[in-house]
Parts: sequence; C-alpha cells; structure tokens
Amino acid sequence: MARRKIIPRLGDVFEIPLADGKLAFGHILRGNLVGFYGFESDRRVSLDTVVASVVAFRIVCMIDSIEEGQWPILGNVPPPAPMNEPMRFWRSTAAGFLFIQEWRSDTGKEERRATEAEIAGLEESVIWNPSAVIARLKCFFRGEACPQVRLG
Repeated sequence: MARRKIIPRLGDVFEIPLADGKLAFGHILRGNLVGFYGFESDRRVSLDTVVASVVAFRIVCMIDSIEEGQWPILGNVPPPAPMNEPMRFWRSTAAGFLFIQEWRSDTGKEERRATEAEIAGLEESVIWNPSAVIARLKCFFRGEACPQVRLG
C-alpha cells in the first residue's frame, strides 16, 4: 500500500535524523520557508525545548523529506519571535539584474530591483535540498561557515 503524503502546515516542528545518530530540528514558517534550530540532541525532546533554542538559519528548501515522513513532524506550535523576524535574500536573473527578496511572516515575499551595494552581505536565494540542509546544519554545529552559502 502506498504511503500517504504528509502536508506540512505553518507551525509544524519536525526532526531531522543526522548520520551520527543525533537529531536536528526545524520549523515550517510559510510554505517552503523553513527555520532550523541551532540545537541537536541524542534523543527526541519536547517542543518547548526545541522552540526555546537559538535559530541557526532560515531558508527556502525542498520539503519532500517532510512530506515523505523522513523528517517526522513532532507537533505544531506558533514559530517563536526570532523565527518570524524579517529576512532578506538576493537573486540575479542575468548579469546586472539583481533583486532583493524580503520575507515577512505577515506578508510573505516581496521583491524589488537592487544594486550591488544593496546585496552586499545578503545570502543568495536558492532552494536547498535535504542533503544540503543537513550539510549546512553540520557546519553550524561545528561553528564553521557553510561553503554552499553564497553572500552578495
């Protein structure tokens, strides 16, 4: 029998099994905008423990690992304030065509043209796949910069 697809909802908190047997945790913020916590554990912990943790990063990512149950949902709680702070990314459609995307929890994504100076220090907008998310979390836990993060 085919497994039923899981539909993640705003506020779902999920766990990410890591290769070393530890667990990392994430939070659905809006669609495929997901926040990840800077907390890893040897065992499943309470939602309160997870959402009280520091935010590692927030990105747009593929959510197929959640939909397929590989990253199980632990429960649903409103994202804490640090997860809802506005954030900005940059993207380019061609040489000289730069855009800033601003994400807000209340309005979603807004985009506008930008200059090189405006994108300086912003993270490039990309859609992260599950293995890249895990690699980025491992870098965070080791206190290292992630080589896959491209800044403007």
